[in-house]
Amino acid sequence: MLIDASLENCRFCDGEEDGCAMTGVSVMALSGIREPVVIVACHTASGKPALRLFDPAVSSSSPAIQISGSYYLDWYGLEEGVILIEWDGPDNIVPGCSVESDIAIEVAPVQNRLLLDSACYRRWQGPE
Repeated sequence: MLIDASLENCRFCDGEEDGCAMTGVSVMALSGIREPVVIVACHTASGKPALRLFDPAVSSSSPAIQISGSYYLDWYGLEEGVILIEWDGPDNIVPGCSVESDIAIEVAPVQNRLLLDSACYRRWQGPE
C-alpha cells in the first residue's frame, strides 16, 4: 500500500465538466528517488481544484505537498521524473522547491508554477 489517507473531501469527475481532466489518482516517479509518489487531484466540497502529493517515504497518511487553486489547477507529467503543476489563486509556495522553469507550455504566473523534478520538499528543514 502506497498511501493510507482519507480522501473523503475529494470530489472526482470526468467528462466535459470544468477541470475534470485533471482529477484522479496517479502514481509517478520523481528524478533522484526510488519510491514512487502518489498525486491526488480533485475538487474540494466548495468546488475548488486541489492537488495533494503523497510521498510514502515521508508519510503515507499526510501529503508532502498540498496546493489549491481558486478556479484553475492543472498538472502535467512532462517527461520521466518531472512534474509541472500550475494553479491560480493563492501562492501556495512549497518550502524548499523552486517555482521557475523554461517549459514552453507554462500558463500560470511564476509564483503559481512548480516544476517538480526532485523531492525538493524533503530537503526543507522547517519547524517541528
